[in-house]
Formats: sequence, C-alpha cells, structure tokens
Amino acid sequence: FTYTISDGRGGTASAQVNITPTVPINNPPIANADNASTTTGGSVAINVLVNDSDPDGDPLNVISVTSPPFGSATINPDNSITYSNIMNLGTDTFTYTISDGRGGTASATVTVTIL
Repeated sequence: FTYTISDGRGGTASAQVNITPTVPINNPPIANADNASTTTGGSVAINVLVNDSDPDGDPLNVISVTSPPFGSATINPDNSITYSNIMNLGTDTFTYTISDGRGGTASATVTVTIL
C-alpha cells in the first residue's frame, strides 16, 4: 500500500509499503519406538507419547494404531494405548501414528513382550 504524510504547511511525502506474509514452517513430530510387557491373556496401558516430541512444541495426539497379530490395541482418551493379549508367548508388535494437529505426522512401533 502507499501512504502520504503531510507537514501541515503544504509539504507532503509518499512511500510504499510491501507486506509479504509468511507461513510458519511446521516441522513434523518425532515418534520413537516403545516397549511394554504383559502376561498371556493380560493387558497393559502404554503411554506412547512419553518419549515422542514435536520440534515446534505442538501438542501431540495418537491418531491411529494397527492391529497386532496376537492381540488388540485401542487408543484411549488420554492418548495412551491399551494392548490386550489374546494368545501368544513371546512378542507382539503394532504401529501407532501421532499428529501435531498442523499436518505433521510420524509413526513408531511398539513391541510387547508376553510373559
């Protein structure tokens, strides 16, 4: 835009101002692998966000989880994931995805040891 100033005595000066808006860059969150353990037929709530982060400080949410081969995984309202074992001794795995609410996502694997 252009503006003009006046000295009140007939003298004026004009200038032009250019404003270029910039969109802040959103860095994606960082999801890190997790480990947990439970018993055969048991369940465990896993706070997967405890070791995840966002470079911009955006709050993180768990938005999806894959189905583990030997159990089930459910996202809880507090963003933890409850793993329930149906059968198996050894290990089971699933993957979860987090979002920073600004378009950034990341995924990591959870390994559950079945005792």
